[in-house]
Amino acid sequence: MIMSMNQGSLIIAILALALISCNRIERKIEAGVEKAKSLKESIRKEIDPTTKEIFEERTGLLLTSPQQHLIEKDTYFPLEGEYSQVFTVTSEQIDIWKNGPPPWDATWLTGKIPSELTDKFENGENISGNTILSFREFCCDDENMRFHNGQVLILELDKQKVWYANWDY
Repeated sequence: MIMSMNQGSLIIAILALALISCNRIERKIEAGVEKAKSLKESIRKEIDPTTKEIFEERTGLLLTSPQQHLIEKDTYFPLEGEYSQVFTVTSEQIDIWKNGPPPWDATWLTGKIPSELTDKFENGENISGNTILSFREFCCDDENMRFHNGQVLILELDKQKVWYANWDY
């Protein structure tokens, strides 16, 4: 096939325009991807509450002191199934909680913590020392179904460590 100089120039011009169009489309796609990432991040912030907010919402206790999060674990769908968090607070924060009412209209308990409760935490077997706890079950009256659904809050008073978990099977 023989092309004239005009035809060759025309083909080159068409290819150049196509390349320019492709570059513009590529930039628009990249801008769209960035916008989608930004939107995803803003949605994540709305859906994924902070550990502090989760603690306050689920226990009804205000967390006013600085805290250092040690462990946060979430299995299954977010905040369903098993969820736990472990963090430290100031001794003043511990005093406020231990001298006030515990969550869930329960009472502060002392003594040996049942393994069914410590098992709700990663490294829960390390809970020791001077502790108080509050827990509630919301499942069944059947004694065989104890600890099937519930919540627990354990305060290690000497270490200013807070252990919170909920589970819903």
